[in-house]
Amino acid sequence: MEYLGLIPLFVLGLAMIIKPEYLWEVEHIFTVDGAGPTGLYLTFIRVSGTFFMICSVAAALYVLLP
Repeated sequence: MEYLGLIPLFVLGLAMIIKPEYLWEVEHIFTVDGAGPTGLYLTFIRVSGTFFMICSVAAALYVLLP
């Protein structure tokens, strides 16, 4: 049951890779009007999402394998 917390981490990482623009909108919904994310921000989010996915898979393997 320890690995159930890794599922949201994996899903978040997947969302960060696939739709970083949507995550930017969610993060800045009340602060920015009519602007968009920069290229650097999108790259950073995609790299962070990849890191989250790798960490969640590695942690799941560590927990599941004896």
